[in-house]
Amino acid sequence: MRDRSAAIMKHMASDTCNKIIQSLTEGLDHPDDICKKLGVVRQTVDWHLVRLSALGIVERVPISSLSGRPKIVYHLSENGMEMMRTIDDAVQSHYLKIKMRYEKEIEELDHELAKGSISEAVYIGKIDKIEKEIKILQGAGTAP
Repeated sequence: MRDRSAAIMKHMASDTCNKIIQSLTEGLDHPDDICKKLGVVRQTVDWHLVRLSALGIVERVPISSLSGRPKIVYHLSENGMEMMRTIDDAVQSHYLKIKMRYEKEIEELDHELAKGSISEAVYIGKIDKIEKEIKILQGAGTAP
């Protein structure tokens, strides 16, 4: 299980892969349209779509065309949509837990400062560190 999870996470760690998935959720389905939106070459989009398809995250769907040759489009598979919802839920839950931990740390620092058990300089240093960590957490795309 961990090997499969690692393989999926490794592929999805790509910024381009994430942008392709986002494009699919926004209704783009043809590789050419995705290429135009992302400003990348077709081979890059095809490479990611083939892998996402092999991982069961997207599905290839042939659509009839007037030229006789079917047009291939892509969309998130049911499993892919379920996986994205699960990831979103897990990330949101993680974000809230970590945010609560930071809030508790700040509250404890406030009490220590009020009691005089830490200096204002130490307090400011620790608050600055926590605020930087919060910005990193929010920058990870988990902030509501």
